[in-house]
Amino acid sequence: ILVEERMPGLENEQIDIIFGVNWPAPLDTTRKIIGKTRYVLCASRPYLDKFGTPKNLKDLEINHNYIPHVGRKNKNNLVNLKENLNPILNINSNLKSNNAEFMKKFALENMGIIQLHDYMIEEEIKNGSLIEILKDNFKQEIPIYIYYQRHRFVQPKVRNFVNLFWLLTLRKNIPDAVIARLRRSNPGQSE
Repeated sequence: ILVEERMPGLENEQIDIIFGVNWPAPLDTTRKIIGKTRYVLCASRPYLDKFGTPKNLKDLEINHNYIPHVGRKNKNNLVNLKENLNPILNINSNLKSNNAEFMKKFALENMGIIQLHDYMIEEEIKNGSLIEILKDNFKQEIPIYIYYQRHRFVQPKVRNFVNLFWLLTLRKNIPDAVIARLRRSNPGQSE
């Protein structure tokens, strides 16, 4: 299992399956929606108490430290802004990372503002250790995709993994008839 934020070459790197958010699929790749997420801009309560809670995007330029992911195209800019918002911001960033878990750790240590997918910080938002800010400036949902090589014959291990993933993560939204059909196509698979 590799954890990287880039679109690798499936065939060249001998990778079977990739999960991702907004990478365009190469011509030799199948891309299917498997869920939804959204980017959340957040910081710890002690950080916001010390530096103030931004009321708008321009406030981020004043006395705040944004911790961006260096793998993003726009290194210091926010992602997933609503279409009508495209401000040119000069946000201070004295700390950057290529790892989302490190970014979360930095925010929990009161070192700045981060922007991560909701599923990565869901528990911290619920328990109040991270506070979402400026929510109305961002799109509500974006798709999460599963990518795999496009072949006339999909490898059984890939087909079975994709089907199992669907059963385990989305079962409550899948009609019983679909589940039964998946089971028939994958004998020996249990719940």
